[in-house]
Amino acid sequence: MHLPRTTGRLTCHMGAYVGGQMFQGVGLILPWPNNTKDQGRFEVTKQESYRMF
Repeated sequence: MHLPRTTGRLTCHMGAYVGGQMFQGVGLILPWPNNTKDQGRFEVTKQESYRMF
């Protein structure tokens, strides 16, 4: 925890498990493998913008 605290990373990456406080889609940086049946929140909302979110 020393390095994230001293480099300012806790301004974005904070919380009980250092995971942030917002939903983020997977595959934003690198494409997520499409070999899973779990499509994230899309399965509930049926909104394309929530696929893999």
